[in-house]
Amino acid sequence: MKELDVRLEMLPPMRVISAYGFGSSPESTAGEKMIAFLRSKELLEGYGTVIPHFGFNNPSPSSGSPNYGYEIWTAVPPDVEPKGDLKVVMFEGGIMLSPVSRTWRISAVFGANLCSGASAAPTRKPPTNGWKGC
Repeated sequence: MKELDVRLEMLPPMRVISAYGFGSSPESTAGEKMIAFLRSKELLEGYGTVIPHFGFNNPSPSSGSPNYGYEIWTAVPPDVEPKGDLKVVMFEGGIMLSPVSRTWRISAVFGANLCSGASAAPTRKPPTNGWKGC
């Protein structure tokens, strides 16, 4: 078995926009929705660099079906509202397991209920990564 170099990161509570896709390649569907949304809000330049974003299966693939769900979360400032079928999620924070050797992050987040969009306290600290939008 090949070892994977990973790190644990503590994620602060943050307000995110969620884009969802379902089908045999839902990553593309969710990604296209998020990119179009960020472009319309003039936030695309920071996507993938200074604006935190995360992706995960929801629901995970199951035997007997090529279809599954994929959700992308992108942190946004408080004044940015969703469009269409995108929605706001108040992420409570948690621990993320992140591959160190890749430029993108597919994350497993522990200590938070990803599927329910559980709400965080209305007063929260911004993330410590330099971006002040959350």
